[in-house]
Amino acid sequence: MLSFDPDIDLPLGTVIGTVFRTLPVKQAIALPFYTESFAVRPQRDGEYTVSVSGRGRLEAGFQGLKYSGQFYSTFKSRRKNLTIVL
Repeated sequence: MLSFDPDIDLPLGTVIGTVFRTLPVKQAIALPFYTESFAVRPQRDGEYTVSVSGRGRLEAGFQGLKYSGQFYSTFKSRRKNLTIVL
């Protein structure tokens, strides 16, 4: 049986974006790097996760509203690249 501590808060901001993973390749980069257009993150299995930077669709829901104060500064800096769905 799973139990949890009700005093632990796990803020979550859900943004839907574009991402894909590569096949395993010889390690080209060891650390993640980010540009204005895309981000690349190496995985332990030799694959890479590639995503579009700073763009996405924010679907406002109860979880997002609950933690909106904690994510407001990030939202404010990136809002021009977000599509908001209610």
